[in-house]
Amino acid sequence: RRAFELMVVAPFELTRVALPHLRSRPGASVINLSSVGALRSTPGNLAHHTSKAALAHLTKLMAADLGPEVRVNALVPGAVETPGLAGVFGTRPGLRDEVQGRIRLGRLGTPEEIALAAVYLASPAAAWTGSRSTGPRSRSARAACSGSACRSAPRAATCA
Repeated sequence: RRAFELMVVAPFELTRVALPHLRSRPGASVINLSSVGALRSTPGNLAHHTSKAALAHLTKLMAADLGPEVRVNALVPGAVETPGLAGVFGTRPGLRDEVQGRIRLGRLGTPEEIALAAVYLASPAAAWTGSRSTGPRSRSARAACSGSACRSAPRAATCA
């Protein structure tokens, strides 16, 4: 329940509360942080992967409801070099190499790279980037993308 509250309810509520301000600013953008866990499953990650999949879908729905005034995107990073992931790698020898072997770039991402992607999505340079989930391309996961179809979807009041 905590994972769902943190990864789905909190982004929904933050967007809902910020919506009047977002609508009043040209180029406003919402950026959700999902993970490849939304796209594939691994044993022992039921709550995390379910909540990230719900966040990915929430992002698509918000993009349909809020666009084109407010762009809504999700970053979908794969394995990122964090203390939490280092702890996971410490539980099984060879796991780090196994994970890196599935990444086309052959290395983990960094928090700085995720931050730079978020800065890009929030910037005017990304004005034509909307209604997407953006993440790594690996041999074990496909990038999720809702494409421009969200812009032509019927408008509703999900976050209003």
